[in-house]
Amino acid sequence: MTNIKYSTEVVNGTAEINLPNFKNRSKPARSTTDQIIDLFNKGQLEQAILMAKNLARRYPNAVIVYELLGASYLRLGEIGKTIESYQKVLQLNPKNTDAYNNLGSL
Repeated sequence: MTNIKYSTEVVNGTAEINLPNFKNRSKPARSTTDQIIDLFNKGQLEQAILMAKNLARRYPNAVIVYELLGASYLRLGEIGKTIESYQKVLQLNPKNTDAYNNLGSL
């Protein structure tokens, strides 16, 4: 049996992750959000929502994802989910005037 030694940093969860472009992982690629916008514009709202939900799991702090979800839910008439999406936008960015305007127009 092999003994595995872990550094104190790994055990305590304080080790730095050294991955290329790790800092850029806070938001999805522009091409990906453009795909969702294209689906939205084509009226393929269920697909846009599915794709945005997947992005939300990978990028839980990406405002654009929740803006896209809010717009898609609104177009489907799902007001409750629209409100939740725009509230998440405001939680992440309290100065997002578009989210306030969208909520105010409901």
